[in-house]
Amino acid sequence: GRNAAFSLKSEIDVGSQLIVATVTATALYCEAIPPPRVLQISRIIAVKDEEDQQLVKLQKQIETVSSRNRQQLALFSQRQSKRARKKYVRKIKEATQRKEARREARKAATRSTKKRKDSRRARESGDSFFGKEGRIYSSNHSPRQSKSECINEKNHIEDRPAQRLS
Repeated sequence: GRNAAFSLKSEIDVGSQLIVATVTATALYCEAIPPPRVLQISRIIAVKDEEDQQLVKLQKQIETVSSRNRQQLALFSQRQSKRARKKYVRKIKEATQRKEARREARKAATRSTKKRKDSRRARESGDSFFGKEGRIYSSNHSPRQSKSECINEKNHIEDRPAQRLS
């Protein structure tokens, strides 16, 4: 059920009637490498006695365990991928929210700065300023007057001769 092996060591023992090959390694499942094939043990020799039947049974058990391990590793890999995707999506959402919050903070700061500038201009120009909808606000004029009405009224007042207080 593993697809990568490290520290591979092999031994071959040759006897008078039998050859035994032993391979040992540290194995692991690596998602970047294709999954391993299901282990298949082939037997060329015919089954003659009970010992051969036990070996055939053992071979089938090994193949079953190999198949089950492969399925479990595939499921584990899918779960890990799903978790990684969720984590990645969460990080993207958090970054987007932070970016949006910074943008909103900049907008609010810009609005605040603009209001301060407008109020400073209003104080400097005689306690009046233009607000929304082109209306002028001052201590002398009604907030319902339009900009042009206020300007006309101001010009009219300036045209009058100054009155003396006696």
